[in-house]
Amino acid sequence: MNPDSHHPKKLWLYGTVIIAVALIMRLLSLGTYPLMDTSEARYGEMVRLMVETNDWITPYFDYDVPFWGKPPLFIWMSAISFKLFGINEFAARLPSLLASIGTLWLTWKLTSFQLNQQAGKLAILILTTSAMFLVLSGRAAG
Repeated sequence: MNPDSHHPKKLWLYGTVIIAVALIMRLLSLGTYPLMDTSEARYGEMVRLMVETNDWITPYFDYDVPFWGKPPLFIWMSAISFKLFGINEFAARLPSLLASIGTLWLTWKLTSFQLNQQAGKLAILILTTSAMFLVLSGRAAG
């Protein structure tokens, strides 16, 4: 038996560990710092208003100022998170992390379907360790 025959398996094991560590670190850091910029604060406030007013149809930028700039699905996801975990930074950012995990799954499925399993694994490893992906996976956004 060739000693290098298990090399791809070792690489995938290391890659899996890297992906898991990156996602766990991102999950644990979601509530450790305040909402950072005006966009995060704006979307957090829109979600807070939705939960406070119990109006799940119209997102509001401020009381009686509707916000029609984006579809409300992400705001609804954040509002559900607020209902489950309270109004805090973790709850505001959790839907972004869940959407990022969905993006990783979709990337893996599409790449594996179009190319092969190894390409799918490599694609999600590269995506998970990309700086912008990690930043956006923990950002409250709408």
